[in-house]
Amino acid sequence: MNRTSRKNMMATLLLCMALLVTACGGGNSSLQSPSETSAPGSNSSESTQKTTPVAATKIVNTIFGEVEVSKKPERIVAIQYLSSLLAVKANAIGSTTRIMDNPYFSGLTDNIEIVGSSGSDVSFEKLIDLNPDLIVVMTSDEEEYKKYNKIAPTVAIPYGNFSSIEEEVKFFGDLLGREEEATTWISDYTARIAAANAKVQAVIPSDATFSIMQETDKTLSIYGSEFGRGGQVIYENLGRISPPSYDEAFLKEKYKDISMELLEQYAGDYIILTTERSLEKLRKDSIWGQLEAVKNDRLYAWSNSRSYFIDPLSVLMQTEELAEWLTNAPQKN
Repeated sequence: MNRTSRKNMMATLLLCMALLVTACGGGNSSLQSPSETSAPGSNSSESTQKTTPVAATKIVNTIFGEVEVSKKPERIVAIQYLSSLLAVKANAIGSTTRIMDNPYFSGLTDNIEIVGSSGSDVSFEKLIDLNPDLIVVMTSDEEEYKKYNKIAPTVAIPYGNFSSIEEEVKFFGDLLGREEEATTWISDYTARIAAANAKVQAVIPSDATFSIMQETDKTLSIYGSEFGRGGQVIYENLGRISPPSYDEAFLKEKYKDISMELLEQYAGDYIILTTERSLEKLRKDSIWGQLEAVKNDRLYAWSNSRSYFIDPLSVLMQTEELAEWLTNAPQKN
């Protein structure tokens, strides 16, 4: 074999070797790095763990049957019960003017949009625009419930469903996935009510009687412990007693209209009065001005815009408000 042939053979061999090396290198480029590769024998279990979703919803039993809701909803419209949502620090995005006008909510509702003037005047178009993941409403009307439930999962709770503030807040903590926040709020509430009670007991005799009243242009009413105006605060949280004219059965009623002729009979040593009149005008009134509670500055006058509310936040602050007044009011002789 001549020198030229040998050179040609060597060139051919070098070319083949180069092609072989290139082919091997190209195959290696498709392999995963060790950090991206599952350990032998564990591929199936790890894949299952990564792809199996955690349940994001739960079933809630309501008066209208079972409702599937998010375990921790983040876009809630509270037609009512806004106070409990605020207590557990839930994200409320909508409510009504009637609820948000509560003076005890000052500074807490700045980012909440109005969906209507009241529960009977809700804009369903606005509700749709807000795109809630949960609606909470106080109703026992199934047709009303169905209207809301067409927009988003709805939990309907009838009026009077809860026997205490604590029960209400715990319910919403459980419903909204905020159990810890509810427990914290309830503990704080219990401590603050106890402190307010102790302040009042230290200065007001245990036999002092209390009347809860409201006057309007046309009526005069007395209230028990179930319908605001300070009744729950005075008779339950502060443990005070009513005049003998308030029988025990009445104290569990909402209210009772009485005539002005019976005012003195139902007037206690202390009076919590819902009125739009000033104390000065009451003192000058020919009937009110004759009452011992008025003569001795033991009448607390507040407007309906403050006394009307019986939600958790309002009752807490009303209790502290009235306790503060009582600790500075003239004592019964």
